[in-house]
Amino acid sequence: MGKLINAKNYSKKNNLTSFRKGNYSNYNAVGNTINYITRNTDKLEERKSELLAWGGYGVLFLSPESAIRCFRVLQENENINRRGGQRVIHEFFSMVNDEGIDEGAYIVSRLGTGAMVQLAYECARLYYNEGFQVVFAIHYDPGKKYHIHFVVNAISFINGLKFKETLQHMGTIENAMNEIIQRYANMANTIKIAI
Repeated sequence: MGKLINAKNYSKKNNLTSFRKGNYSNYNAVGNTINYITRNTDKLEERKSELLAWGGYGVLFLSPESAIRCFRVLQENENINRRGGQRVIHEFFSMVNDEGIDEGAYIVSRLGTGAMVQLAYECARLYYNEGFQVVFAIHYDPGKKYHIHFVVNAISFINGLKFKETLQHMGTIENAMNEIIQRYANMANTIKIAI
């Protein structure tokens, strides 16, 4: 099934080592990361076609700017400047399985893009149910295939505690996402295509 990868520690070599363009702890981390995944920046003009859809939980997603404001309001209310540390967690879920097959492409080809959007919402809900605002973006490009980015507010809207980034937690989320993908793949298998 798919792999959940933390972008802060990503390298193609082993999925969990060094992609550090920053540590997501400065004031601009929220805006930069949400704008990156939603392709809402002039620097990514040539890559805007990769974005299929975006959405979120616990935020207004009228525009990337409104989602950014929602993250920042919670962080300011919880005094993140005094507390320090990461402001966002950036993870992405590769839908390419161990055999190199793009599960996302299969689901879209059989069930349509709407099913992929619903799948992404279900995956994002895993973070939201733990008390964290989340914005997701579904990307497709021929080299990386289908993948879903998640930007998670590092501060809980339930109790103000910080997100605990552990390999065990990532494994739990990854397993839950794989169960969601498997459910959609099973639905796709039941569709009969007229020839």
